[in-house]
Amino acid sequence: KLSALEKKREKAIKAKLREQDERREERLRAAMRKISKDLKKQTKEMAVQAKKDAVALIAKEKGEREEEDKEVHQELADTMKSLGQRARGVVEERKEGDKREAAKRASDVNEA
Repeated sequence: KLSALEKKREKAIKAKLREQDERREERLRAAMRKISKDLKKQTKEMAVQAKKDAVALIAKEKGEREEEDKEVHQELADTMKSLGQRARGVVEERKEGDKREAAKRASDVNEA
């Protein structure tokens, strides 16, 4: 009779241990699901942030490029203005030189 009681007790202990194992496994699976969900969320947040950072960087570079372009265009405009002024100066000098030469020729012709 003792062995029958021992077998019953052993069976109950095994059932209890099995039950504990099942609960432990379920808690582990729940923890793994939560970790997986959190990782997906973090990955998505990181991707969104990376996209925002990329857009901001592109906008910054575009702004810098536009600023550089403005500077180059201003330098070009200044150079063109300067060249125009020099050209007008050369034209004026030529006109004055032509006038002096014409006056000299006129005085040479008058003297002769």
